Amino acid sequence: MPTQRLYYDDSYRTQFRAQVVRRLTWEGKPALILDRTLFYPTSGGQMHDTGCINGISVVDVIEQEEEIFHILTEPIAADEVEGAIDWARRFDFMQQHTAFHILAQSFQRVLKAETLSSHLGETVATIDVETSQISDAQLAEVELLANQVVFDNRPVRIFFAEPEQYSGLPLRKPPPKSGTARIVEIEDFDLDPCGGTHVRRTGEVGLIKIRGQAKVRGNLRFQFYAGGRALADYARKMKSIQAISRILSVPQEKFETEITLLKSSLKKQSKKLKKLTETLINYQAKELIIEAKERGQRYILQHFENRAPVELRFLALQVVRNSNLVAALFSKGEQVHVVIARPQEHQLDLRELVPELSRCLDGKGGGQPSLVEISGQRTDAISEMIDFLRDFFDQNIE
Repeated sequence: MPTQRLYYDDSYRTQFRAQVVRRLTWEGKPALILDRTLFYPTSGGQMHDTGCINGISVVDVIEQEEEIFHILTEPIAADEVEGAIDWARRFDFMQQHTAFHILAQSFQRVLKAETLSSHLGETVATIDVETSQISDAQLAEVELLANQVVFDNRPVRIFFAEPEQYSGLPLRKPPPKSGTARIVEIEDFDLDPCGGTHVRRTGEVGLIKIRGQAKVRGNLRFQFYAGGRALADYARKMKSIQAISRILSVPQEKFETEITLLKSSLKKQSKKLKKLTETLINYQAKELIIEAKERGQRYILQHFENRAPVELRFLALQVVRNSNLVAALFSKGEQVHVVIARPQEHQLDLRELVPELSRCLDGKGGGQPSLVEISGQRTDAISEMIDFLRDFFDQNIE
């Protein structure tokens, strides 16, 4: 027997009484099917309601062949129950869903682009639009039109229509199935079949803000906030702006100028630092070569603390370019990074070392015959690694 959906007629109602039709278990949790309900099931891109039945929490609501399953934290024995939905969650989704309708029609009017799908998640809502590109000016026009509809505070009307009635209506898209259709109308703006929950007037949406876009299967997906979510997002951004203002010691209106100057200064400093680092590494390479030759060594095993892999690689290459020594350098930080290099005249294939070092360090690596790199998690295995490398070099370097 189909469950009577009380939210169809009144999305603002929060409490109801109902008879239990059937008890069952859903994925290990107790569940109820009622003769009628205010709980909205996950469908049409909108997340389900939460709340309680006879004081027991409803954690999920699922639609199965016109029946609605109420998934509970504990079983309920009573045959007649009282239910109450979480109003804050319900109203949030009412704002997001109505905002979606407004945005869908706004994209249609500005871009002549159809809406493909939507997802009204618990934190972010999205709308997929059948277009591969949009200019900043067009996006601003879509957002302005959508918010103008909000500011107009237009009535949002719900009605049911039979096929012979809605076939002549200017629907944005046809009903998903034949038979009676539930139609959501935003006065003089949008007309669309929908089973979701909506506000009574567009003004209750409060604000619509498009906050990002991404290409998905050749079309564009837009993230948006509406109502309370948009307000919370604005509060977060203001907090960040105020913090940045304090850090930079400049007012918000001078951010762009100040950040541009800082970026330019940082770029210059980075170039200077790179040159100084290269100079230092050249000196370090010479020192390592001199020390190794004084000791009569054929290879270098050198340990560093928190040395960047790119510096380690550059140092190893400077050693082998300026000597006939093999360089095995490694740095210990959150993990171990090893760089091993040899001069071109050596015939040794350093790739032979990768499997054993990867095993030893619980990591992975690779490279060329003359240069390999390995990174691993086992910072406690350095002594074992050094012993292995020393034995290998002693046996294979003439």
